[in-house]
Amino acid sequence: MRERGLLLVELLIALGLLGIVVLCSGATLVAVSRTWATARAFAEEQQHARLVVEWMTRRLRLAGLGAAGSAFQEAAVEAVAFDADLTSRPGPERHRFCLDRDDGLMREQIGDDVSTTCNRGGPLNGSGAPVVHLSFTYFDRMNHRLQPLPLGAGERAQVARVRFLLVFDRNRSGRYEPDQDLALTGEAVIRKSVEGK
Repeated sequence: MRERGLLLVELLIALGLLGIVVLCSGATLVAVSRTWATARAFAEEQQHARLVVEWMTRRLRLAGLGAAGSAFQEAAVEAVAFDADLTSRPGPERHRFCLDRDDGLMREQIGDDVSTTCNRGGPLNGSGAPVVHLSFTYFDRMNHRLQPLPLGAGERAQVARVRFLLVFDRNRSGRYEPDQDLALTGEAVIRKSVEGK
């Protein structure tokens, strides 16, 4: 039998096929890597958004704790202010949640930092997606919706439950897009209202 080596044409075809396999594998690896990074970023945004909602819910539940009279000092569509003893300082302090539309930041104002505008206070979603929508809804002990907003002093004294909607701008478009954004709701039954104090 005669031994025969590879022809140059055969070698070029083999190298071409190997190149195609390597390119396809690389493209697949890049696509998988991008999908994984996107999924991870989305999971992190969801986790951060849930933490913001949980923080607000816990604080709202304690509205009126340690305070005399009505817990709520403001009950509007896009802001809520209440008195509660949540810090190490003696006595209750004012707390306010509001949306800073200029920066897309959900802010918590406490004590001397509370104002009628929302350009001060600690940002709750500083490293997460910006917030494009915030709305509060208020209910009394009989589960009737309290209206019109903002609530007057008499209606604020009746607030027993607060529901809120936060919409996080996932694609950073700067506007509310229901099919693209992350919408989360929170609900807090006011502890002072349940205890009847």
